[in-house]
Amino acid sequence: MNAQSYAMSTISYIARNSAGTPRYNTWFGPYDIVHRSIVQNHLRLINENNFTTFTYDCAGVDPPTVYAYVCAFIF
Repeated sequence: MNAQSYAMSTISYIARNSAGTPRYNTWFGPYDIVHRSIVQNHLRLINENNFTTFTYDCAGVDPPTVYAYVCAFIF
């Protein structure tokens, strides 16, 4: 499953739930309306990207145990 599919699935899930759930709390922390809005916005932005132009560097990442990998760049 690609990033856009995950994002779309999660957007739908959050839209159907207006309170904290175990799934929400596990991935995004304690529920509140402001935090929910931030999460929805970030997922919307992920879903709107065209990921075919990105370069992915997953060197050293162990896929069976990793759900996300973030590399901070200083500009």
